[in-house]
Amino acid sequence: MRRLATVLAVTLVVLAGIAPLAAAAPPVADAAVGDAAATAQTEPSNESAPPDPERDRIGWEDGYWHNESIDVNQSDGLTQAELNATVARAMARVEVIRELEFNTTVPVDIVSRSAFANSSGNSSYSEAFRAFDNAKFEALFLIGEDEDSLGVQQSNRGATVGGYYSPAADSIVLVTDNETTLQVDELTLGHELVHAVQDQRFGLGNVSSRTRDGANANSGLIEGDANYVQEQYRQRCAEGGAWAGSCLRPDASGG
Repeated sequence: MRRLATVLAVTLVVLAGIAPLAAAAPPVADAAVGDAAATAQTEPSNESAPPDPERDRIGWEDGYWHNESIDVNQSDGLTQAELNATVARAMARVEVIRELEFNTTVPVDIVSRSAFANSSGNSSYSEAFRAFDNAKFEALFLIGEDEDSLGVQQSNRGATVGGYYSPAADSIVLVTDNETTLQVDELTLGHELVHAVQDQRFGLGNVSSRTRDGANANSGLIEGDANYVQEQYRQRCAEGGAWAGSCLRPDASGG
């Protein structure tokens, strides 16, 4: 009985830590982007977007409101100008959902999956770490005794990762499956931009733990925040949403 009470207490503590992050992203209707911006939410077009503000504000980044249409067609890939416009508007959209202002523009690069897979396999680890990681995943029955856990993880990462944010470089890399024309998945971009604004405002480099459980808890909070914003982003991009028809997806023009 005492063990059960302890487990319940720990669960409540973890949930208490997660709740503020989930509550920090209100619906668009509650976001403080000004009366003119709120009026323009119904139609994502340049005609309905308000003039540029005199100073930076939530919902506007680098010349673009969150609900503006942009002259972008990625069917034949993105030019640098098109990528810049896409990133600026996505930053504005993340600001509206998360209610946090970016401090600086986030550099974004796009790479093919084959190029990413080749680069992601270049990490080096000590033999002690390899032995520890192998033992951990063997104990969980996730790999066999003859498999290398780090090699399996790198292979999976190269095949599935859609993008990542680097706190050290304060930049984002998006991974595309289209080898000939590099395209953007705006939902993935939005997810990684959440990590960028987390880092700019709270400092992801300052988040650390002395235990694996603590590290997993930190990751849960950081990723949970980004996943929540991404889901809110997806709903606004869906049919009937505030940004319907304007969100960029691979093999679709958006705009």
